[in-house]
Amino acid sequence: MNKTFHLKIAVKELLTHWNSEISRGFIKCSDRISETEIKCLILDSFKNGNLFLPVGDCDNFDGKKGCLGHKVKK
Repeated sequence: MNKTFHLKIAVKELLTHWNSEISRGFIKCSDRISETEIKCLILDSFKNGNLFLPVGDCDNFDGKKGCLGHKVKK
């Protein structure tokens, strides 16, 4: 059986290259919370040991490894 994987974002790289456009155009909740709140959530995630964030919804995501895969039939 084959597997598909969701994309992941490296938290350290995201924080290193942070700018206002990232918070407005890339993170879909940016119309409900401020840029500062978004950055604080990402920093908290990093402090809790998460190296990656999922791109989109993933029900099999590990913050240290990323998407662990989803079985698909050929």
